[in-house]
Amino acid sequence: MYVAIKRFVDLTDGDHIYNAGDVYPRDGFEPSRKRIVELATSKNKLETPLIAYIEDEKQNVVGNDKVEDEKDTPKKTTKKAKSE
Repeated sequence: MYVAIKRFVDLTDGDHIYNAGDVYPRDGFEPSRKRIVELATSKNKLETPLIAYIEDEKQNVVGNDKVEDEKDTPKKTTKKAKSE
């Protein structure tokens, strides 16, 4: 999964506008591998990376139905060493 890091117009997707933070590609559009490389590097008309790879958050949540409340989670504390 990719996310737009800058606002841009995708010329290969009917001039669809992606704002910073939008998931790329949008539902219903399948870009070519070449297009993904162009957008992820400076090998495009704007000469700057426009998208970045991120891990799919859905994959990270699978099997973790319960989210622990921060208040219920014991905090780890560390003791500072005494100065001699």
